[in-house]
Amino acid sequence: MADEFTLLACALAVVFSLSYASGALLERARIPGVIAPLLLGFLLKYSPFMSSVMRGNVPEYFSVLGDLAVVFLLFFVGLKIDIAEVRKLSKVIVLVTVLNTFFAFLFNFGVGLAFGYSIMISFLIGITGMPTAEAVVVPILDEFGMIVKKAGQLIIGAGTLDDILEVLIVAFVSILIGQESAEVGVKFAAWGMIVFALTAFLLRKYLLKYLFTIFPHAKDQYRFLLMLAVLFLLSFIASKFELGLVVGAIIAGMVLQPFFAGRTSLESSIRTMAYGFFAPIFFFWVGIQADAASIMVAPALTILLFLAAFIGKFFGVYLLTVKNTLTRKEAITVGVGLNPRLTTDLIVIQILFSAHFIDRFLYTALAARAALATLTVPLLLTLIIRKWGDAL
Repeated sequence: MADEFTLLACALAVVFSLSYASGALLERARIPGVIAPLLLGFLLKYSPFMSSVMRGNVPEYFSVLGDLAVVFLLFFVGLKIDIAEVRKLSKVIVLVTVLNTFFAFLFNFGVGLAFGYSIMISFLIGITGMPTAEAVVVPILDEFGMIVKKAGQLIIGAGTLDDILEVLIVAFVSILIGQESAEVGVKFAAWGMIVFALTAFLLRKYLLKYLFTIFPHAKDQYRFLLMLAVLFLLSFIASKFELGLVVGAIIAGMVLQPFFAGRTSLESSIRTMAYGFFAPIFFFWVGIQADAASIMVAPALTILLFLAAFIGKFFGVYLLTVKNTLTRKEAITVGVGLNPRLTTDLIVIQILFSAHFIDRFLYTALAARAALATLTVPLLLTLIIRKWGDAL
């Protein structure tokens, strides 16, 4: 245990020091420094240093820290979301979600058929093109002050709805390969959503109001403890019922938002923890998981799958410019921002591969697509926001 902690401490020292140095250089080029550890993880993945420290349980420790990073990063986003604006945009958010997932599915389904796969396998390929990993782009949106703007709220709102869809996708795939019955899977997801929604409602409507009434002048450190309690309670429920950490963290922030408005010291503490400690770990871990070498195993299929998912989501969002629901620049920004893919994509293809529904060639191409999207989308979104940020 002591030896593993030594390795973890060494790895973290390298991650933080290199993130600081490279992040400062990127900032001078007006590129968000949070991207630095993503590139570092990708570049250092096959280095002698990584093979020497990523031993024993150290990768598992990084994975847990990565999950905690998602929780804190998206909790901070939830605290900053304009709930009234989200309500006004609710219809647009639903439209964005439906259109981007439908066309991503349709285009990936077409690629599967074009490569000679059966209708069933092509259908599964289409499903894998639907999820979005908005956690990857949230720090970039925050860095440019986009969270409070329409495009940013659409990316986060549609991404959160997409997380609910991801739960259903994983449940469907598990049912399809016989891991669980349809009745059990549907009931479990339904009960999870009910328990989660009821808990969030009771916290915001009654319990938090009561606590702030009887302790109106509580010190910031105790308010911070209450904040953590709510965050991890909702994260626990969301995780237990497989609703996803993203849903739990964002809703926790939105539940607590009215009670912490104007507490700049608390907001500063959370921001420092999220972006100073957790964000470098999260992006470094994402970079390590992005296996670009797998792209060369099936380059044509990988690139076509990537383009099918990317263009499908982009095209679906861009349709909303027809009736001026979105401006051209907003549609491009949202279309790109909904294209990163990570955990759910990899979970689904791993389930399918383990059950022998897809072969290793297709599995490698789908995993490589996720790696390609993870590496390119944050950089592309950064360039777009830098160019059009004032007009969004």
